[in-house]
Amino acid sequence: MPNPSRLDPTRVRKIVAAQFAHVRPRDVRLMGVQGSDHESYDVDGEWIVRFPKTAAQVARIEIEHRIVAAVADRLPIAVPRFELIGRPMEDFPFVFTGYRKLPGTPWDEVDAALTPSSPPRDEMACEIGEFLTALHIVGSGGSFRGRARRPIADA
Repeated sequence: MPNPSRLDPTRVRKIVAAQFAHVRPRDVRLMGVQGSDHESYDVDGEWIVRFPKTAAQVARIEIEHRIVAAVADRLPIAVPRFELIGRPMEDFPFVFTGYRKLPGTPWDEVDAALTPSSPPRDEMACEIGEFLTALHIVGSGGSFRGRARRPIADA
């Protein structure tokens, strides 16, 4: 069985194509900043597919799916909706997940994407604060009644 830590765009394209006929990946790119739990790939500019780096992360994927499903409609901004659930196979031994790419600029790319017409940083920070407040309200059983759901301000 191939080493899960040896993913590359060609291997990811093969794995995604084998499990999700409706995706038909052509352009697969490793995302910029990687966390310690997952390796994330942009597939055709439409999907983000996340592969756990170890077996220990698989249980966290299931927890994340349940949490997002429970809170997504109650938050003031768009959050990923997990539509792809990959199963272990010869080319990758763990469950993995994918969702449609959200509009906007990844936080690690904001500085490079800022233009004179970009929202001020304090406005973006306020939106992130509003999201975190809503998340805590929802987590305590409440319901957030702020502005309408939207993507975080695009840089």
